[in-house]
Amino acid sequence: MKKAKNPSKSVLFHSGKLFLIENTQKGREEWYLARFLESEQGKQWIRKYHIDVDSKILSESPDFIFTTQNGKKVGLELTQFVLKNTTNKKKSHAENIQALYRVGVKVVEYFQQTHNIPLSLLLEYYDKRKNYSTKEEYLAYCYNPTTPILDVNYNKLKDLIIQRIERVGIPTWGVNKEWISLGEHSFIVTFDRFYDPYTNVRVNSIGLSIGDPFIELQQEIDKKNHKYTSYLKQCDECHLLIISEGSETGNCVNFSKKIAEKRFKSFFPMVYLMDFGEFSKLYIRSLHIKRMYFLRLILTRMILFFRKLIRPLLNLNL
Repeated sequence: MKKAKNPSKSVLFHSGKLFLIENTQKGREEWYLARFLESEQGKQWIRKYHIDVDSKILSESPDFIFTTQNGKKVGLELTQFVLKNTTNKKKSHAENIQALYRVGVKVVEYFQQTHNIPLSLLLEYYDKRKNYSTKEEYLAYCYNPTTPILDVNYNKLKDLIIQRIERVGIPTWGVNKEWISLGEHSFIVTFDRFYDPYTNVRVNSIGLSIGDPFIELQQEIDKKNHKYTSYLKQCDECHLLIISEGSETGNCVNFSKKIAEKRFKSFFPMVYLMDFGEFSKLYIRSLHIKRMYFLRLILTRMILFFRKLIRPLLNLNL
């Protein structure tokens, strides 16, 4: 755990917008945090818990720790909500798109670190179903517009993209478009120089939108519920911020007003949903939590505490 000398070194405010400088895990987390803190929900969170924003500490578990005006430590854990395929072991559309996104991030990092060139990269899987010849093929493409299951070696794809860009070169002005083939799959790679020190990675995708995936959202909260006691080793209290990236990352989900009526089980006293929704329009909501579920955590912690007290006595008797 380390305290950030410059709390916003990965984020730059410019013309009312936020630009990501470090396209890394922590860089993206700081970008999400900045968007949250500048929102109305974030400002209410700061006021309610008397958060000293300048006291931010970068951590791992939880991701960020703040100190309140009363000296209390409040953690904020970030988690990304990705709609996964629960019916079989194959990856969902969102997981495929995010795998391609990670390829793009690695390519951009390579050129920034090796050639000191900030890159803007757009990846697209070429769906051969576009070349339909029958009505049945056309309807199948229209009613299932998702990226098919990609049985590709993503490291190999990354190497092929890097080799192609290095071979054709990066133009000082303008945009280059290249086709990459890997097995039976084809990819379109569009790239150009970006504004130093910024980088940009996008994946073109189309997918059917799933409405109100409350069960899957509860499952994501449950994953973090199991780790809540470990978070309390670093702070006095911990809250959860869930990020739903939206259609740009293949996570085609839509939360309606029904979410205001839904109550989620959580050990976290405060759970926020950062929903980018359709067309990347940002909505930040405070989810309703079943407080009785939190009492179970208190009982569990008491049991663990007494076990620690009793164990030495049992060892003495032995």
